[in-house]
Amino acid sequence: MSGGIKFFGFNYCGSGYVPTVTVSSGTNTMSYPTDNLRYTRWSTIGENTDGDNVFWACDFGAPRTIDSSFVYQTNISNLQMVYGTGDTPVPNCVTTKSTDGMYYGFSYDSIITDRIKYIGSTTITANQEKYINEVYAFAELGQFEYPVQLKAKNIKSQVDLKLEIGKHFVINKGNALEGQLVFKSHVNQNDIDLYTSLWERDSEFHMWPCGGDETQFAYKFWPYRFQDIFKVSIIKDITPTYTKNIYKTGLNDTLDIVEVF
Repeated sequence: MSGGIKFFGFNYCGSGYVPTVTVSSGTNTMSYPTDNLRYTRWSTIGENTDGDNVFWACDFGAPRTIDSSFVYQTNISNLQMVYGTGDTPVPNCVTTKSTDGMYYGFSYDSIITDRIKYIGSTTITANQEKYINEVYAFAELGQFEYPVQLKAKNIKSQVDLKLEIGKHFVINKGNALEGQLVFKSHVNQNDIDLYTSLWERDSEFHMWPCGGDETQFAYKFWPYRFQDIFKVSIIKDITPTYTKNIYKTGLNDTLDIVEVF
């Protein structure tokens, strides 16, 4: 799970698919990992002793084809993934963890299933309630092989009301990613094919800027967030050109992206 920017399709654990969630405890927060919000999370209740097995499971409601799963922001240190009604181990599953141990990535041979389940028993900080912020399950669309520049910024949505006394009343509504994927004299045909398929896609998709390699960006702390997974759409037109108008010299273009809910 390394290389350039990586892209995925629909998140079948997302709220847009109205998945059915079951948990070992903490039913009042069990749906939070599906809500596409980074600051809500499922947390166990009374299962804070290391060695207690806990689980978070998601029923898609229909068979889905997936080959990649992620658990973002968790304190479960020995997380494992199984699937199907019989809790079958995922074949040829490669598990990676971030350097701080807070997110897991699972890549595996494509499977068709209507249910996935995450299980674990120990925590990063001993004897804490177990929690998970976000869960993703989807099929990979592709990954750029050659460097593509990401120009990203975080936009703060605000309502700024100036009062008669001269002071301001500011309502903060949240923030979101906006950015551009910039291709400059790009000659890799696989990358150009991926660029084309993303542009032609009529629905949102997910973008993982670090692509599994946290070292490719100098910074990963807020507000850069390059280790996060973003649900995005492409907006605006494209204007593909070729350097010196010669096809073999490479593609020049920009894809404008915005984070969507």
